[in-house]
Amino acid sequence: MERLAEHPPWCERADCHTAGMHVSQPVSAGNANDLVGIEATLLRLDAHAMTLVQLALTDDDVTTVITVSGAQAEMLNQVLGKLLSA
Repeated sequence: MERLAEHPPWCERADCHTAGMHVSQPVSAGNANDLVGIEATLLRLDAHAMTLVQLALTDDDVTTVITVSGAQAEMLNQVLGKLLSA
């Protein structure tokens, strides 16, 4: 396995070399009254990899996990901003 880079500032620093990736603390993007629970986590797989955004969407105790690139997450942020401000 390729050697991991130094820890990014957001890394939890817990078993990175065993897991083969750097992982951030999950951040909740909502509250208890929302229809769907959303948690976002940052990932980096190796020294040369881009930062990925993992979204965990929970509805009725069923969780679906989607992983996108940081660039896709930024584009999604911009698109949602435009849609919500229209």
